[in-house]
Amino acid sequence: MTKRKGGVSVRGDWLPMSIVFLRSRACAELSPQAAKMLLDLCSQLGPNARGNGDLSAPPVTMRPRGWTSNATRQAALAELIEARLVVVTREGDRRRCRLFALTLWPMHCDFSKLEHGPGCYATSDWMQSGQRADPPSIDRPARWHSIRNGEKSQPAAGQRAVVVTPQRVEPTPSAGSYRPATGSQVPVSTPNVNPQRVTFLDTPSTALDKGPADSMSKPTAVDVGAPKKRPAAAGSRR
Repeated sequence: MTKRKGGVSVRGDWLPMSIVFLRSRACAELSPQAAKMLLDLCSQLGPNARGNGDLSAPPVTMRPRGWTSNATRQAALAELIEARLVVVTREGDRRRCRLFALTLWPMHCDFSKLEHGPGCYATSDWMQSGQRADPPSIDRPARWHSIRNGEKSQPAAGQRAVVVTPQRVEPTPSAGSYRPATGSQVPVSTPNVNPQRVTFLDTPSTALDKGPADSMSKPTAVDVGAPKKRPAAAGSRR
């Protein structure tokens, strides 16, 4: 590195960054997560911002740098894109990840694998017509953007958000009372069924005609299996 009068010697590779941006409102209003993401993307650049346009931020790359929440990581990238500090140079799919470029420096990478090459942005896009290039003041202090961990993901483009209505808990009706639902007919009550009455035989058992001694007596061998003789009818011949 060439030493200049009044300069500071630096060891190793270094990356120049605009002081105008560091003092601007656009930088001061970044959320802590977005500012951390900006530094992590800058860490992938080479000297003099080489490799700009071939930056990536998949979970496997950003997790070792402390990005454990996927929702926070995506929200930080979305904030940088909205602030025009980051542009997408290639859309991702299942086989490849998205690539980004920082608008603070010109694009410098292999353009053959990009979908949006040089000319898709200008290095002054983050200023947004000079409104955010001015530094914050006491009268107009900067307000940080807030990103909550585990923030709910927004629906994809062209899709409506699903609103789930909690189920109402109806009071349990008391026994014997029926309350029909709105618009339905009154339920038909179940008819009362009387319990079956205990009936007796018209002809009592022969054991009841006998005495207690006869009813408890056991049948003899002659009685068991012997056919009973019917009495002869009057006037019949034998």
